[in-house]
Amino acid sequence: MTRTPLRTLRMFGVLGAVLLAGLWAGPVTGQPAYRSQPASEGALPLAEALARVDSLRSVGHFRRALSSLKELKAAHPNRVEILYRQAFIRSELGKTVADQDRTLRLHRKAVAVAAAAVEADPESAWAHLAVAVAQGRLTQHVSTRERVKRSRLVKRHVDRAIALDSTLAPAYHVRARWNQIAADISLLARAVVQVVYGGLPEASYEKAVADSKRAIEIQTRTYHHLALGKTYMKMGRIDAARIQWRKTLEVPPVDPFAEEFKAAARRLLKEHQ
Repeated sequence: MTRTPLRTLRMFGVLGAVLLAGLWAGPVTGQPAYRSQPASEGALPLAEALARVDSLRSVGHFRRALSSLKELKAAHPNRVEILYRQAFIRSELGKTVADQDRTLRLHRKAVAVAAAAVEADPESAWAHLAVAVAQGRLTQHVSTRERVKRSRLVKRHVDRAIALDSTLAPAYHVRARWNQIAADISLLARAVVQVVYGGLPEASYEKAVADSKRAIEIQTRTYHHLALGKTYMKMGRIDAARIQWRKTLEVPPVDPFAEEFKAAARRLLKEHQ
C-alpha cells in the first residue's frame, strides 16, 4: 500500500486544521441568526414563549434562553422548534466560554440536540441548519480526520436546509463560508484530503460570492457583508471588499455578535486602506 509522505501529512495537519477550523472560529463567521417559526395551531403560549427566547438570544442572554427552553422542553417534548433553538444557543454559548473542556461539551451537546431536531422533523430547514452550524463549530476541537468528516456533514445539511427553504438567509451564509474556506485549501492539500480522508465536495470563491449575495438579498446582517468582503479579499478584489466592510459598519446591530463583526470590519478597512 502506498503511504502518504509524513511531511505532506504534517503540512496538511497544520494547513487543513487552520482552514477548516477557521470556518467557525471566533468572530470570523459568527453564528447565523434565526427567526421564530409559528407553533402548531392552538399553541399560542408556546409561540409567545419562543419569541421571548429569541429576544433573549438576540441580546446575548444565552444562559437565560437555555433555561427557558429547558422548561419548555419539559412541557412540550420532542418539539423541533424547541430543539433546534437549544442547538443554536448551545453552539453560540460555546463561543463565549473560556474553559476549553466546557466549550467542547457545549458543542458536542449542540450536535446531539441538532440531530434530535432533525429526527423530530426531517423536513425542518432550521433543524438541518442547526446540524450544519453545530457540526461546524465542533470542527475546531477535533482531529484532522474527524474535522474533514464533519465538514462534509456541514455541507450536506446546509444544502438540505436550502433545498427545504430557499429563503433561509443564514443557510446561504453558512454555505458561503464553507465554500470560501474550502476553496482556500491548496491543490496539494486537497489531494492529501482525497487520498487520506476521502475528499471534500467541490468549492469555489465564486460559489461563496453567489451565496453571500443571496443571503444579503434575503436579509441584511453584519456577518453577511463581512463574509462577502473576506471572499472578495481572497479573490484579490480589494475595492469590492472595502465596500462590503463599510456596509458591515452601516448595518444595525441586531445579532449578539454584531459588535465583534463591526470591529473586524474596521480592522480590515484599516489594514487595506
